[in-house]
Amino acid sequence: MGRLPDAARARLRGRVLGFVFQSYNRLPRLTALEPVELPLVYQEAPNGRRRAAEALMRVGLGPRIHHRPSEMTGGEQQRVAIARMLIQEPKVILADEPIASLDVIMRVQIMDLIRDIAVRDGLTVVMSLHQLDVAKTYADRIIALAQGQVTFDGPPNELSDAVIERVFKKPVDEVDEDQTVEIAEASVE
Repeated sequence: MGRLPDAARARLRGRVLGFVFQSYNRLPRLTALEPVELPLVYQEAPNGRRRAAEALMRVGLGPRIHHRPSEMTGGEQQRVAIARMLIQEPKVILADEPIASLDVIMRVQIMDLIRDIAVRDGLTVVMSLHQLDVAKTYADRIIALAQGQVTFDGPPNELSDAVIERVFKKPVDEVDEDQTVEIAEASVE
């Protein structure tokens, strides 16, 4: 991919990868519908507004499609970001701490939504998280990194307290949310 011209690389990324970030990247004046529709506008795709509305309905925001960011919760704004990613019909979802700024209840809802999308659409999810318990609950595979080095690569059931202590070089009760865990969630096809 590195040898492709910039335009070809961008097209490939747009067809294969969908991104969900920690920050919602919402423009304050746009309703929920408009940023979801925007990729389709650039592609000159037919029925963009209808497809964007359907994506928002799929993530549970049908009644809120005309609301602006100031009128939405953090979880709702993250759902807009997920709908924007869905509209591109990616094969792989790259999610960078998509639940970091959400409360516990909304974290579960967003993780359930991402997992359901991955399973239903047959997608692979690669996600960076700071919450070991969330990674162990949702991932099929966990890859732990410490200073850029892989310190664990395996299924969640193999991430025992002893392994956590070896990986993070501290007692398990001292491992906190500052420990980044990369997870790869392979979908069930």
